[in-house]
Amino acid sequence: MSITQSWAVLNVLYNQQPNGNDEPFIQLRRWETPTGEFGELVLEVGHVDEEDDLITKCTVLPCHYELVDVFAHLNALGVRYVLP
Repeated sequence: MSITQSWAVLNVLYNQQPNGNDEPFIQLRRWETPTGEFGELVLEVGHVDEEDDLITKCTVLPCHYELVDVFAHLNALGVRYVLP
């Protein structure tokens, strides 16, 4: 039995922190190997509830998505965002 170790680097491509209860939390992360291969593209979206807890939901998106595709996805979800 052989064991193969691998690792990846987490890159935060976009980060929007809520400024209040009406502002959404948005973070787009991409895992990338040292050889430049993409592992997965993760979109995390959430909001602050009445008790000041951050409630989020993660979605794995196709690795070939560009930022414009991600913002189109956010539009489809009805999430307000600030353009970078």
